Amino acid sequence: VFQPHLYSRTRDFYLDFGKSFFLAEVLVITDIYPAREEPIPGVSAELIVKAARDYGHKQVHYLPRKEEVVPFLKKMLKPGDMVITMGAGDVTRLSDELVEQLKK
Repeated sequence: VFQPHLYSRTRDFYLDFGKSFFLAEVLVITDIYPAREEPIPGVSAELIVKAARDYGHKQVHYLPRKEEVVPFLKKMLKPGDMVITMGAGDVTRLSDELVEQLKK
């Protein structure tokens, strides 16, 4: 699960981000964590989604709202699967929530 950080960084590196996740079996991308930045017209996490798909990634999922991620993963995960949350924003909170949901 990747939460891009900053609109400017997404604009500048979306192609590199798209390539960098190629070895992940499943890629989930949430909306950009803006921190100190205002939105930049035409820049969204969907740029990374498109770049990953264009690079050949077969399972890329754009879930703009973080609230969608845990239910999505809960349906998909099997015993032994590993989930990595990555980003400079609040995406890491999803790990604890996912663990709690999987205990149920």
